[in-house]
Amino acid sequence: MKRLELAGKKFGKWTVVEIIPKIGSQKLFRWKCICECGKEGAVLSDNLTRGISTSCGCWGREKTLKSVTLHGLSKHPLHSVWRGILARCYNSNNPSYSHYGGRGVKVCPEWLEFINFYNWANENGWKKGLQIDKDIKARKAGVPALVYSPEMCSIVTPKTNSRTRKNSRLITCRGMTMTLAEFAELVGEKSDIIHYRMRHGWTEEEAIFTPFKRRKNA
Repeated sequence: MKRLELAGKKFGKWTVVEIIPKIGSQKLFRWKCICECGKEGAVLSDNLTRGISTSCGCWGREKTLKSVTLHGLSKHPLHSVWRGILARCYNSNNPSYSHYGGRGVKVCPEWLEFINFYNWANENGWKKGLQIDKDIKARKAGVPALVYSPEMCSIVTPKTNSRTRKNSRLITCRGMTMTLAEFAELVGEKSDIIHYRMRHGWTEEEAIFTPFKRRKNA
């Protein structure tokens, strides 16, 4: 792969300093960059040249603060919901980041402005106690659940959301990587049984491929 020379160039708030030496069989080029706020970061070449990464995250935080201040909604319950979604997708220090941003989950550009998310949620029946789900519509459409957007999100009860997240969990077993729900369909078993087994100490292979002995009717 031919390397672009990016040292000294500026991309958004990033200034590229130098190439980061590859480790082992690593194929992609990463660059040491410094943001205008002073924070350093390691950014892939493609993410710089395609405009995917334009700052350490401070740019988005500045836009968020301006949006919330402008509309006076920073204390609304939906604001906490929205901030939680952004944190899972963009804050690598968030405990859930590996399951969201680390897997490539993003927030659509429209929802980076809180007022747009707020309007959508209210227009679609959100009330305190309900949650935002991004998996149900994606699964029905047969596409990866990798974006929070008006087109791909639903408002659901906590029980429905918990069941959906459980069934959307990615598992790698016997050389296959699929969701729990897909493995359940493969072996003709209920996903609740597989999940119950894993919660009680079964290995993933045992939980998925051990036949379930059903009681015969007397």
